[in-house]
Amino acid sequence: MASLASPEPLALLQLFRGILSCYKGDYDTAEQQFRTALVVFREIGSNALLWQLAPLGIVQLLQGKQHEVTSCMDEVETLLASQQEDMILTADALSKVAMMAVMMGDEQRVARYYPKLVAFQGLYIDFLIDRLLGEMETLLGTWSQAQDHLSRAEAMARREGLVPEVAWTLRAQGRLALARGGRGSVTHARTMFEQAHDLFEQLGMQGEAQALRVQLEHLPGKSPARKARPLPARLSEREVEVLRLIVAGKSNRQIADELILSERTVANHLAHIFNKTGTDNRAAAAAFAIRNGLA
Repeated sequence: MASLASPEPLALLQLFRGILSCYKGDYDTAEQQFRTALVVFREIGSNALLWQLAPLGIVQLLQGKQHEVTSCMDEVETLLASQQEDMILTADALSKVAMMAVMMGDEQRVARYYPKLVAFQGLYIDFLIDRLLGEMETLLGTWSQAQDHLSRAEAMARREGLVPEVAWTLRAQGRLALARGGRGSVTHARTMFEQAHDLFEQLGMQGEAQALRVQLEHLPGKSPARKARPLPARLSEREVEVLRLIVAGKSNRQIADELILSERTVANHLAHIFNKTGTDNRAAAAAFAIRNGLA
């Protein structure tokens, strides 16, 4: 086997493995993988390090390692000081330290980063800048601006099929509702959190899903029962959603778009529906739904 001329591809692979571990909620493994990759990036130089350093701080923050996170943010800021402010490289690193500041509730840093990040609104750089701006504005109390940015972020995420971003934006909208308060704010937040939780579950992002479960448990008031009556044929709630769209005459592609699923996942749901309801085609399944009051 030929050896690579540069260690950078292997370091990038290690970084991507860290990102996958982070999505799965295995933060300890993710941190070790990021640290291994950063050994190489530190040797390559400051530009490579600037691009790759912030993910380490994010995963440390998810583990509650505040001191390490602060050190990471300080190092990123030092590296940013030597860069042009209008470069994509700068936006990438800046957005990640801004995200850490939001997660920490550090209003001082958020206020400092915000004017620099506004220049990149409308862009997708590892994640949607509009969504991050909305979260920053929520923390700063500029709620109308936050709603505008989050609405734009959700529209773009759905249009471009950025499912993790849809989930993150729904979660951000729930947090905005709680921050603004007022009548119906908790109910609205719960709805947003539940939708985001379901998407995280579908994506296998267990860390994010678990964090939202905890937040849902601590919301004031009782969570309304979700489907109090048992569903016929042991159908799941998601299968009932698919079935209702079948009754509405939607194609697999249209169902996938509406429920933010892949067509393959829709096909799997249909197979389960046919098996559970004892039907073998869409018309018969639709008739079953109508007979049982599901549509």
